[in-house]
Amino acid sequence: MNSLKSLIESNKNFLYSRDYLQRSLLYLSARNGYFDVTKYLLQKGVNIDEVQSTRSTALHGAAFYGHELIVQLLIEHGINTKIKNNNGSTAADDAKIPSIKNLILKSEQDTILNLYHNLHMKGFVSNLVSIKNGSRIIAQKMLCLPGFLKKDYLYLINKWIPAWHGTKLKVLESIADYGLLPSGTKLENGMSIRVNSGHIPLEQSFYHIKKWAKAVFVSPSIFYSTHTEYSERINNCGKTWCVLVEVRIRPGSYTVHPPTSTHTRLIGEPNDLEYRVYMENDSKLIDYAPLPKNIYTTSITFVSTDFLENINNYNEGNIIINSKEEKMLLEN
Repeated sequence: MNSLKSLIESNKNFLYSRDYLQRSLLYLSARNGYFDVTKYLLQKGVNIDEVQSTRSTALHGAAFYGHELIVQLLIEHGINTKIKNNNGSTAADDAKIPSIKNLILKSEQDTILNLYHNLHMKGFVSNLVSIKNGSRIIAQKMLCLPGFLKKDYLYLINKWIPAWHGTKLKVLESIADYGLLPSGTKLENGMSIRVNSGHIPLEQSFYHIKKWAKAVFVSPSIFYSTHTEYSERINNCGKTWCVLVEVRIRPGSYTVHPPTSTHTRLIGEPNDLEYRVYMENDSKLIDYAPLPKNIYTTSITFVSTDFLENINNYNEGNIIINSKEEKMLLEN
């Protein structure tokens, strides 16, 4: 591991090197059972779905040689389990151990993984990051990086204000494509953004602000944003998850307001939990200089309700917005 790290630190192109049989580092480490090396390479951002000359993926290699922990690791990072090699076999077909075969087949029923594969194929998301607290996965993030230079994305992450938006599973693809847009916006596909039933109508004034609903509403609090009025709960692989969108807001482009939903505040949680972001420019495009939008979607995030319901301190939620797994990926 130390030798590999030294080689990569001195020459980042070594990440993409292959041996005399044109096998990638990720494939070799997974095939040979090197869990720590496989994890490190994934954190460095190698292409998890990269195929060899045989069309096999790292998952084929790990499954065939019986490395169950590596199979689980690759699945957690969103590897495509349905890729077939030159023999017409998927990784599940090649698995020699029944528990590994069942693990792969079970993952194919995973709603979150299937959504990631769909959005990744369409170019809307770039990476799936599994965030852990100890040994438990507490959140899964689909990073919206495609088309960004890393310096531009880091500028967004470091200089703009982080916030959350609770939403429903069925609209995530639209959000990944267009971003968060204010009510009343007409999309290119002919659809339009509507005000949710029971919320303040589009033309109504509120807090002395005309057309109050024609804005994007987010919160600095992941706990407030996962309130059932905003965030849908989905059951997936035996666990319950809240559906969220993580965003960054241009400094000075939003106003701060008290909550409009019933919410029990945690220790350290702010009094004003709603940010209203006015959107004059509805373009879905974003450029580094200047950034035309006031808000940008940085990830689609699923958070475990078990984690959220067993927290008393507001600051403990920062483990998700500033995860070590995400930092490792972005810093490379």
